[in-house]
Amino acid sequence: MGSSLTKKINKAENKNKNKNKDKNKNKDKNKDKIKPKSDKKKEKQKENTFHFDSIHQMNYNIERILNQEDNQFYIKQKALFLGVSESGKSTILKHLQQLHREFKTEERQEFLKGIHLDIIQNMQTLIMATEQFFNQTLPEELYEARKEIEKFTPNQVPSSKTWLNLKPLWQSPLIRSTWENRYKFSHESRLQINENADYFFNRLNYFQQLEYLPTNEDILKSFIPTTDLSKQTLRFNKIKWEFFDLGGSRNTRNKWPKFYSDTDVLLFVVGLSEFNRNLREVNGENRIRESISLFSQIYNLPWFVKSEIVIIFNKVDLFTKKIETENVKNFFSEYNGNENFLESVEFFKTLFIKNLYTEDQKLRKIHFFLTCALDQNSISTTFDAITQIILQKLSSQKN
Repeated sequence: MGSSLTKKINKAENKNKNKNKDKNKNKDKNKDKIKPKSDKKKEKQKENTFHFDSIHQMNYNIERILNQEDNQFYIKQKALFLGVSESGKSTILKHLQQLHREFKTEERQEFLKGIHLDIIQNMQTLIMATEQFFNQTLPEELYEARKEIEKFTPNQVPSSKTWLNLKPLWQSPLIRSTWENRYKFSHESRLQINENADYFFNRLNYFQQLEYLPTNEDILKSFIPTTDLSKQTLRFNKIKWEFFDLGGSRNTRNKWPKFYSDTDVLLFVVGLSEFNRNLREVNGENRIRESISLFSQIYNLPWFVKSEIVIIFNKVDLFTKKIETENVKNFFSEYNGNENFLESVEFFKTLFIKNLYTEDQKLRKIHFFLTCALDQNSISTTFDAITQIILQKLSSQKN
């Protein structure tokens, strides 16, 4: 019995020894697995770096693929806006920008400088026309205000005093009368005025605020001359447009030729309501006659042989109002029609085409559009139609 008990005790001891051996083995194994904390951090950093690089590479690849798809989806077209100064080229382009991308804060701030100058120069013109064209003398109480506005130069920044001087001048019955009768002196090159000047004079309280940023309407109605080049890339109607707006005054047209090559669409803009106005830079030169002459020179240039030719009769809203009081025949003696919108428009179309005919040359297709640059629906409709012309042309070339 004693021997059997001893056997049992020995067996139990052996079992405990084996358990301890297993524990020690496991400890040793765990020791091998445990690494210093600093090594763990390095491993994690390595893992994260690898993960970041992978995502970066993946994003780069996606971007590259999207760009490839983008180029396949959009048809690239180069379009030139040409025409005499103040025909509305820049306004049409600004409206297209507004429709297809928002103006940035910096752009609005830049427009504001031009709007300020436009407001003050318009008042300078009204003062000059009141006194020199209508032979009226402004009352003595406006002397100081008038003097301050007259001496303002383009290099100056309007002060609070400038805005305070503008208000009583605009409220003067003599200045208002000059504005109402502005068409009587519109043939004078030195007395040119923005057709939307009253809009800005009625909003002087806004423009005198230091933090004010111009609205979309402010930007569209402003007159800021294009002295060099304005280029905009816009995407709409399946086309990636590269628009070039070139200054239309005589002294800037010598810069045009370097932009002629590879033009897909020539957009020649005519301010239809300008039929009774002369060029700002040359007295005695009617703006529409200048447009007709300029278009006939451009039309036959070799760079535009394969281009789509579009004539946009702009400012139809102002034209409709103007022919109620102004007779087209007074400025175009060859006009035999009535003071009727459609008859007048057909007359001007004929003048543009008539000037192009030659015996040995076949007249290429010219697309005419009637537009109001300030009207969103008008601009959208016009450029939807121009898009269709381009797409049809490209489709016929494939076939």
